[in-house]
Amino acid sequence: MPPETTVLLFAGQPLPRPLRGLPTVQVGGDNDAESVDAAVDRYRRLVVVGDDADLARILTRLLRTDRLDIEVGYAPRRHTPATAAYRLTAG
Repeated sequence: MPPETTVLLFAGQPLPRPLRGLPTVQVGGDNDAESVDAAVDRYRRLVVVGDDADLARILTRLLRTDRLDIEVGYAPRRHTPATAAYRLTAG
């Protein structure tokens, strides 16, 4: 059975060790919608490894293409501004 999950790895981000067994898609500049669309067409679940802006970019793309059936996970490399704003222990 092919994997249902892929990792969207944004430029400059290392792949977290727990995600190393999953297929990855390198996402580059702001105009890399083709890579994202290909991943959305092939996988049901996406894990975004990047910062808050990268996650927002993926969610915006899913909204614009009416692909709200896709599950999205977020794996930031360090605490983000949203972590502090919502008083979260991780993220």
